[in-house]
Amino acid sequence: MFLGPSESAILQLEDPDCEEGSNPPCESIFSLNAEKILNQAKLFVEQRRFPFAVENQNTNEELAIGYVLIGNGLYDEAIKHFSLLLQGDPELVSAIYGRGIAYGKKSLQDIKNADLALYELSRVIALEPSRPEVYEQRAEILSPLGRISEALSDLTKAIQLQPSARLYRHRGTLLFISEDYMAAMEDFQQSLELKFTQAAEVLSREAIEVFKEALKLKSDFIDAYKSLGQAYRELGDFENAMESFQKALLLDQNHIQSLQLRGMMLYHHGSLQEAIGNFKVNQVCVCPKWCCVYLFVAKISVPLSQCPLAYNPRALQEVKQALENVNKVEDLLPIMKQFNSKTRDGFTVNSKVPSLKDPGKEYDGFTITITGDRVGNMLFSVETQTTDERTQQYQSEIEALYKDLTAKGKTLMLSTELGDADAVCNLILSLVYYFCNLMPLSRGSSVVAYSVVMGALMASGKEVLGRIPSGKLFDFEAMTTVSPDRFSKTVKSWMNLKSLPSWYQNLPSVSETFQLTRTMIEVLNTDSSSHCPKKS
Repeated sequence: MFLGPSESAILQLEDPDCEEGSNPPCESIFSLNAEKILNQAKLFVEQRRFPFAVENQNTNEELAIGYVLIGNGLYDEAIKHFSLLLQGDPELVSAIYGRGIAYGKKSLQDIKNADLALYELSRVIALEPSRPEVYEQRAEILSPLGRISEALSDLTKAIQLQPSARLYRHRGTLLFISEDYMAAMEDFQQSLELKFTQAAEVLSREAIEVFKEALKLKSDFIDAYKSLGQAYRELGDFENAMESFQKALLLDQNHIQSLQLRGMMLYHHGSLQEAIGNFKVNQVCVCPKWCCVYLFVAKISVPLSQCPLAYNPRALQEVKQALENVNKVEDLLPIMKQFNSKTRDGFTVNSKVPSLKDPGKEYDGFTITITGDRVGNMLFSVETQTTDERTQQYQSEIEALYKDLTAKGKTLMLSTELGDADAVCNLILSLVYYFCNLMPLSRGSSVVAYSVVMGALMASGKEVLGRIPSGKLFDFEAMTTVSPDRFSKTVKSWMNLKSLPSWYQNLPSVSETFQLTRTMIEVLNTDSSSHCPKKS
């Protein structure tokens, strides 16, 4: 049973430091109605919506009042309430934790409260070292203070105790701020996988009931059958999924999404020929040449109707002077760090890509933005803005290079001159240079580009023995190099090209060995170092 208003530690509606009869008169220390607070607290107790509950019901009710106050933004009142509870029991963990949260909320307005929040949360960890939410809460206080390494340590501990999509996403964000991009990417990927795993089954079961109700109201609702089949597929219910897709296709035999989903399900269940039959219906693209892969990927990129220009009018004169001496993108970040206190809003730089087809002409490249926050953290971002006009410009450049490459390739077949082979290599790398500058920066487009490069070079009689240097990205190198000629020179120094050895003649046909795109992708992601010959 709840305490009455006069008995509750917090429900002293007058300020305890105010003397009766004073001028001005004493006022309520918060605007919420006492009955409303009690009702919310009662609900908190019933639903166990606050941490570290105890066996004593009255104590739980008092603790719940404190968390209700926090939820309503009354942080000072919550701190007073928890402090009164701690006078009776100095090691009441939930009260310590609640006071720490309240101090943490106040630190957003006054950073001095952050130390008090950290002290309280550290006390909780000392008393209850196996609760992941406390480590996460402390990390949320540490990170705005710039104490990123300590925050990362707390999040890692929380993940060890109880991994969740939220924790991986939080840690990934801090790793990104710390410029550890590979580790950040791994955490973001793990977050997505966990989020799907933890939520998919519950959401799928709920979705099934919704789609069934929709079909009762409209029995010819194709998308509902398709979505119902997809939900069954996520639960591993092959028969019901197949039945739902079949009903959708009876209503429209060319319903592309149903064909695609049914084909994917058949493929994963080993029915390859049936899957191919589904995928071939309404096939929209066949790429007979490897150049078509580039052009098709470029065409399906979503164009933006407008590309707003970015301009920072508050850049200081010394920053402008420093930027004039920049020759490469890597020099931008030190400048940002040097002038951080004066350029908190950051700056934006747009790159240009020279044309080989029309000398003297330039195309829009990408936009690089560097910003900082109040504690000195840096955010480095790269954006590629795709428009119809820009896509056509790059496509014409790629087509011209491909035409030239075809002619040079025919010449190479009849020639023994080393210069002809080098010219073909430069054309291949120049073509990839424009592709990388056209497409948004992504691992997928980079894999396509580099794989085609290796295949094209092999077709021209060259073997790639080198590796991309540690810390370098193939596509980003193309985006940050001022010309295709310089890009070709740099990449050739990585590749260590040699003539093909004789045993290449005995290799099986690619089309016979890898009949599906999936098998090709699997090979590209396999560490082949232990299987490939060490020497030519």
